[in-house]
Amino acid sequence: MTGMTTMKLFKRISEPVYRWAHDVSGLAATEFAMVFPIMIVLLLGIVELGNGIQANQKVIASSQIVADLLTRVEEVTDAQLEDAKNAGRLALAPFDQALVGFDIISVRYDADSGVDDDDAPDPVIVWRDTTNMDPVANIPDNVQALALEGDGVMLVYVRFPYEPPFGTNIVGDIVMIENTFSRGRMVPVVTRAE
Repeated sequence: MTGMTTMKLFKRISEPVYRWAHDVSGLAATEFAMVFPIMIVLLLGIVELGNGIQANQKVIASSQIVADLLTRVEEVTDAQLEDAKNAGRLALAPFDQALVGFDIISVRYDADSGVDDDDAPDPVIVWRDTTNMDPVANIPDNVQALALEGDGVMLVYVRFPYEPPFGTNIVGDIVMIENTFSRGRMVPVVTRAE
């Protein structure tokens, strides 16, 4: 009789444990609790990536707009320069336009001075306007490949510090610098009115 009592006792204990171990009624809630944080992080990451790409495209458009407006004239006045920079700022909407910086340079190519070893015309900076950013270095090296004697080129650099809405504490600001090289439409070298 003791063997039978032990069997009944074992059955009495093991059946509830077996039912509890094979019960799947709370499984969906448990899986959701484990997967939900990962899904939220992925969603926020996709939103951040989309905003960053959009901001970069707007910075590119801003540099192209400023270059296009300034190369339409023979001589740039202070008012035209400010209007072009304002148009570049407006191209960044809806992002914060207060921190955008511009480095605008007009370059002329003079006859080879013989100082260097090549026969290419030498780039000379005719005028430069830098606002809200450090001047870009090595301008002559950046434009040497475009050298045609007597010709010129307009360089527009736009600097924009993008602040990610969700990832500011993780990655910080992302500084985007885009440039556009453009030749004058009416004259080879765009000058600046004094």
